[in-house]
Amino acid sequence: MGTGTGNADGYYFNINGFFYGQEGTSTKVKLCTGISSYKCFKNDKPLKQKLYVGIIETDIEFEDLIELAATTYGESSLGRKNTVQKERKEGEKMVKYNVEVDIKDSELRLEARALACCVFNYKNKRDHDNYVKSVRVVYNPIISQVIKDMGAFAQGKPNYKVLKKKSKTPELFNKMQQFHIEAGLLAHIRDQQKKGKLKGISTIQDFANGALLWDGVDLKDNYNNHEKVNNGYFVSNEKHNVLGIKSKKITIDSSKPKNDKDRFVKDSVQCYDLRSKKDVSFAEKKCYSYKYATTCGHAKSMFVKLSDEYEAAIIHSLREKTDNTYILNPWW
Repeated sequence: MGTGTGNADGYYFNINGFFYGQEGTSTKVKLCTGISSYKCFKNDKPLKQKLYVGIIETDIEFEDLIELAATTYGESSLGRKNTVQKERKEGEKMVKYNVEVDIKDSELRLEARALACCVFNYKNKRDHDNYVKSVRVVYNPIISQVIKDMGAFAQGKPNYKVLKKKSKTPELFNKMQQFHIEAGLLAHIRDQQKKGKLKGISTIQDFANGALLWDGVDLKDNYNNHEKVNNGYFVSNEKHNVLGIKSKKITIDSSKPKNDKDRFVKDSVQCYDLRSKKDVSFAEKKCYSYKYATTCGHAKSMFVKLSDEYEAAIIHSLREKTDNTYILNPWW
């Protein structure tokens, strides 16, 4: 008996990242709930037909999904250890000591989801800020360019290369690699849902809680020289503090720009604030103590957004009333 797949065309996954098969020539990802089969006849010969069940069409390109999953896999904490403090009795005293333990799969899975959502949050934030600033240019590059713009350099890391290589035989993804395929799918689906697509799927949450960027153990190892720390880093909840670092406060008066790059209006100019829709003077703009504020922490990764006070002080598109010119001060 022969076999066939009917009109199936594309890469078929379930929403948890399990790969069912690739058919035809389409490069799009299709969501399905499983596979069934039935018998039919072709040219009077019996044919066993494979049928993908519960198909949902998407605009997700397979290569984009793999690039995102390989990046989060490369950036993940897989292989690292958590330090757990325990006690033991020595003579009459209880002595504390540290033990290195594997990071739980559940934490690595949440980390993968947050990393993937973070990429789209970054892209959408730049889209939004461009719109508010009236640039009218949509920031819509391919996923690999977004990742590059974020400053994530996973391409040289072993896990990135492993997942990219294995994408030629996706049926061989192991459990941890499947976590990152799942994370990439959920982030892509959430992005499409925000655009009014994929309405047949339950709403996907933002696992990064609004984060735009992330850091791993380098944040702790290079704390004193880290760019984010030296621009003001606020640990907004100790549950986020998986690296065990401290907040660092700075004081910057945004009415006195440090250099020409930061100077987006002259000190004496009266401006119109596009967000509050009020006339303000530059001298009245607020100071900020923290540029970054944490949103969550999983495994050995901490995720941050721009702090509310930084947004209030700096990320305002201001318009000079004299010549109607838009002045840009991009945060990226």
